[in-house]
Amino acid sequence: MIPLSQNQYKYIRSLQFKKGRDRENRFLVEGIRLCEEAINSDYQINSLIIAENLRESERILQYVDKIKKQQLPIYITDEKKFKTLADTQTPQGIACIVTKKERPIDLSSSSLLLALDAIRDPGNLGTIIRTAEWFGIDGIFSGVDTVDIYNPKVIRSTMGAFFHVPVKENVILPDELNVLKKNNYKIIGTVREGGIPLEQFKKKEKTVLLIGSEAQGLNPGLKKIIDMNITISGKGKSESLNAAIAAGITLYHFTKDY
Repeated sequence: MIPLSQNQYKYIRSLQFKKGRDRENRFLVEGIRLCEEAINSDYQINSLIIAENLRESERILQYVDKIKKQQLPIYITDEKKFKTLADTQTPQGIACIVTKKERPIDLSSSSLLLALDAIRDPGNLGTIIRTAEWFGIDGIFSGVDTVDIYNPKVIRSTMGAFFHVPVKENVILPDELNVLKKNNYKIIGTVREGGIPLEQFKKKEKTVLLIGSEAQGLNPGLKKIIDMNITISGKGKSESLNAAIAAGITLYHFTKDY
């Protein structure tokens, strides 16, 4: 194990910010579960960082052995410094640096896709990705106005699902949706009111489910591209549903057997 140098420390700290992640084309993954998912995925791991007080942890030693076999650097630092590298209040003492990777979305075999317009809360985006993976969604298109998919809070909220579902980021949604329409996809928008009640909708075709900001709804510029709008019926007085909750309810309906 290599003692963490000041230069390496500054480098890792830079990955907490979008500017640093974009410059290095890498991102930071923190925590035992997420590091496990990353190491076992097809993403490239660049290095492992562990806190000195956990160097003898049996579970962490399993990942140390895996990284050693790949002949990748393993950095060790004291608990206090590790906490300044972590994005969580109570870090688990393990993190890894991962290379970004765009996983292709196969339109020839995908029947249900997700498109995200201006989802700006990292927790919401992470939960949507996690939910989409649970329901077996074939791919996600993340618009340019949506929060960075490599934001640490996004990665953490996915609970590892990030490494299992293709996400295409920084998409210009009008252009991408028009391409999908040419590939025989129906674009289904979600709106607070005025759409077809979700319980009356029957998915029979290749479909793209479009989810917008809970505060602003879908971008008006997308209206002419949308084939149909759906609405989740409610009985309460709240103005709108949380975007991640709305996505979960709709995906459940779209993937259930009739």
